[in-house]
Amino acid sequence: MSEDIECEKEKKKFFKYVKGLIFLIAVYIVLYFTHSIDKNRVDKIAIAFENNQELICDNKVVSSTKGYKYYKKESNLITDGDNIFELSKCLIKE
Repeated sequence: MSEDIECEKEKKKFFKYVKGLIFLIAVYIVLYFTHSIDKNRVDKIAIAFENNQELICDNKVVSSTKGYKYYKKESNLITDGDNIFELSKCLIKE
């Protein structure tokens, strides 16, 4: 009888740890896909900028024909010397 109680306690403890592990794995998967979706979006915007399309960054129209340069190594920045914009906060102008 005592063994059955101990076995039941260990079983509950095991399933508690398994549920916690499953929860952590699910959170990791969600964060991974969220990050990859954001990275793909930034890559699309960078390609559009390199193809001389105009972008809208902080209510300003930005393009390479207007003198803006793209710095990929420095956290995806676009600048003209005075204004600096992060590519992740820009949209492609339709």
